[in-house]
Amino acid sequence: MQQCPQFALNFMQELTLRVRYNTPQMDSLASLTVSQRLARKLIELAHNYGRVQHDGVVINLALSQADLANLIGAIRESANKRLREFRRHGWGSLRQGHILIHDAEALREQGQGGKVSTKQEFNFCAKLNSC
Repeated sequence: MQQCPQFALNFMQELTLRVRYNTPQMDSLASLTVSQRLARKLIELAHNYGRVQHDGVVINLALSQADLANLIGAIRESANKRLREFRRHGWGSLRQGHILIHDAEALREQGQGGKVSTKQEFNFCAKLNSC
């Protein structure tokens, strides 16, 4: 590292980014239910990859149930069961291999356990539900 200080700097920056990303993920795994983790992940995916339509927001990613389960640290069966529950509540559905969010505010509440969310996430949900 003394011979190549730029490498050391790049390494520390990458390590910092990974710690910053993984800390909330680990906290989520330890303290949230599968339903809460799934709801949060769906809101995050809708925010990052969603396309607003007349009946909700389509997450513009082709994710398998196993992919989604891996993203939230759950087994496929648990994620699938929670997706069915969300569908029964009218919060979301599947359309042509993509997830469609119908009620982002309800998902936000599910993900927060009734707590107030971040301002950015709340504004995003308000925008979705106003369509």
